[in-house]
Amino acid sequence: MATPPVIRMSEWDISYSNPSGVRHQELTASGFLKNLGRTSQSLLDFGSINNTNNKVHSNTKAIIVNVDDMQDATEAIYNLRFWCPGSSDFTAGTYYLNAWVSGAWIKNCSLTDTSGYYIGTSLPSGQNLWRQDGGTSITASGADAQSSMWVYLSISADTDVPPKTYGGTGSGLYYRLTYDYR
Repeated sequence: MATPPVIRMSEWDISYSNPSGVRHQELTASGFLKNLGRTSQSLLDFGSINNTNNKVHSNTKAIIVNVDDMQDATEAIYNLRFWCPGSSDFTAGTYYLNAWVSGAWIKNCSLTDTSGYYIGTSLPSGQNLWRQDGGTSITASGADAQSSMWVYLSISADTDVPPKTYGGTGSGLYYRLTYDYR
């Protein structure tokens, strides 16, 4: 049985200068916040949304994907599809799961629903996340040039969405990366 690659998603502080060149050294790089996973300390947390008077937008998060170990992927990791299969936090109202994939670092990015870029809640039919230079596959681990493009994420919620905390511990909001390897 093949051993799949070890993939890591990490969150970066959008107020810092461009971390390109050190994205694969997340533990020591300026602007690195945390690796994302299933423990309470490593969740993507959009905070509390209080939208009783008007539509609100969460803070924008910046994440990337790196490969820690290719394992049995001897050639490439490809067909990267990033999506949001878990949005059960939103039980009522009009909300937008904003997402924008970019090869460029955008300091202090502020993504809202008016951007027109959203993330789907079902598995995309084709690749929607690429290597940082636009390449279709990742062919090595531990190299900045093999990092994914930046994924900027935020939530917009209209006044008909109940105020609460979105993301974080006990959340029904989560993202997933699906990929193939050979």
